Amino acid sequence: MVSFFSPQVATSHTLTTSELSNLLDGFHYAAFLLEDGHINAVNAIVTELTAYTRQELVGKPLEDIVAFKKSERAIKSKNSITNPVPRVDLITRNHQRIPSYAHMTTINDTWRLITLEPLDSKTKGNHLKKEEIPPNRFLDEIIQILQVGKVEEAVTKLVETGRSLLDASVLAIYVGNSHQPGATRIACSGDSNIFPLEIFSSDLSQLVDPTIWLRGQRSILTFLQQSARVAGFNFFATYPIRDVESVIGILVTGGYHNPNPDNLLHSLKMLSDLLAITINKNTLINNLWKNARRSEDNLTVLRLIKNVTSDGIAIVSPLLTLLELNKAAELILGYGNHEISGVEFSEIFIGTDRILPALQLALQGVTTPNLGEVYLHRRDGTQFPADISAVPIQKQNKTIGALIVFRDNSESEQIRVRAQQLEQRALLGEVTAVFAHEVRNPIHNISTGLQLMAEEFEKTDPHQEVITRMLGDCTRLTELMESVLMFSRSGNYKLIPINPGELITRLVNQWSSRMNRLRIEHYINIPVDLLIEGDRRALEQVFTNLISNAIEAMGNMNGGTLAIKANLEIATKDHAIIQIDVSDTGPGIPKENLSRLFEPFFTTKKNGTGLGLAITKQIVTAHKGSISLSSFPGGTVFHVRLPAFKPLEKTL
Repeated sequence: MVSFFSPQVATSHTLTTSELSNLLDGFHYAAFLLEDGHINAVNAIVTELTAYTRQELVGKPLEDIVAFKKSERAIKSKNSITNPVPRVDLITRNHQRIPSYAHMTTINDTWRLITLEPLDSKTKGNHLKKEEIPPNRFLDEIIQILQVGKVEEAVTKLVETGRSLLDASVLAIYVGNSHQPGATRIACSGDSNIFPLEIFSSDLSQLVDPTIWLRGQRSILTFLQQSARVAGFNFFATYPIRDVESVIGILVTGGYHNPNPDNLLHSLKMLSDLLAITINKNTLINNLWKNARRSEDNLTVLRLIKNVTSDGIAIVSPLLTLLELNKAAELILGYGNHEISGVEFSEIFIGTDRILPALQLALQGVTTPNLGEVYLHRRDGTQFPADISAVPIQKQNKTIGALIVFRDNSESEQIRVRAQQLEQRALLGEVTAVFAHEVRNPIHNISTGLQLMAEEFEKTDPHQEVITRMLGDCTRLTELMESVLMFSRSGNYKLIPINPGELITRLVNQWSSRMNRLRIEHYINIPVDLLIEGDRRALEQVFTNLISNAIEAMGNMNGGTLAIKANLEIATKDHAIIQIDVSDTGPGIPKENLSRLFEPFFTTKKNGTGLGLAITKQIVTAHKGSISLSSFPGGTVFHVRLPAFKPLEKTL
């Protein structure tokens, strides 16, 4: 009966050629392990006799090393031959022949074991006696164990096989316990009640070397020996299970017969070697699994961090080619991972010459925490401000790549510009308030005086024309004053949901009589379910300015078309905007004027103030929107983009 007191990991167990060779070293004679007729492993005696190394022999056909006499060809069959003992020659590197006795054991259809005893040895062919060498059937069973797929099953079979080999009553294995001093019994074949479950650390110090106790000996050094004596055993033996540097376990056995001590220790050594291989492999596999799970957990965390962070991350190889972008980098730059793999980093990170030196330092193991604000380009060519860092990727103190970590500062820049604009407007508001107070009253007084003067003159008096012209100048100054005051106001708007279709239709209807006179047709295409978030009076002024400019542009064209349409755009899953296009079929705007069209006080009209479009842009910007235009010979289109009302965003 075999019992386990600590869990074993179910893993595949296969011995290597070197491990098999170590097992064969336990034989007193030259030993070959064959797999399909070719040498798989040999022991040290073979290398001493032939002067070949193990590496040279592995893989060779047996016939290259062992010459069979014609009368002894039967050894090459798959039948085990024990009588008569065949005669063969062992061939050395120098082509000398060593006459030997041979014995073969068939393990299975693939594996065979052959041992050779030179004729000049002292045993003279008596090598088959049990007391001279461990029986080959022990190795037969070891090879069978090689076919076992689980380590626990392999240890089970080894314990059972070892007890049978030793003809012992009990065979147990103890291994070190990492949680407390001493050793724990992990396997036991035979009566499991004879030996304890634990060995104390005080006893372990007495078991680091092989020991044999025979009945009649008085000394009892350990609790294990005392347990064997109480059980009435005639012998008790221990053998350490070692790895390269230390003892990892103890092999303990006992029984009622009187064994040959030398043969007993020899057999225990073979079993100990095999158990050391098995336990070490099990430990190695356990550690590999733990490391693999730990690495997988770390990778999961890294992937989560990489994809959750809002900073863009680009992985760069030592050859300065891009390997991977995280999700944020893909969104910021506009490229997909499949597009950038293997591409030179400078083809994607365009806009600054400061990144290359930082990357070169990173590949030398030096971090550049911040390059300062630089401007990069998205795939569509637009430029954006960014903070950039270069960080080395190191493995075992060796730099294997670098990270480019960057942050899109567009929103921060917009906030900064917005704050600067508000500051400037506040200052302008203070100046214009003083200006209005100081100028409007004199203008009003001048206008009143001119009106009184006009009453003093006859209607046909030539001075009436001068007075009328001066009154017109006063009116224009008053209108200019109102525009300046409006432009300088901070814009504390009351945002409410507005239906752009209703608002624009009402404004267009106010211009219908003039459009009829000028033979201007109009078309409005705005879905009824669209809602804009804005201030009604401010947006009325925006579209009044745009419609007025369009009608005025077509005034001298002998007719034309005013078209207004709107559509919904999804910028992100949480942000929707509405674009409203106001187009006319006028002469268009000269290219040299396009860049200055929204500047304050810039105008091409004879009596214009140059503040209409500047105020329009100011209002749209204050609504977190944008305005642009497209102009060409034969028409102009103004594109107004405003945020949709928030409840509408949630339904998209």
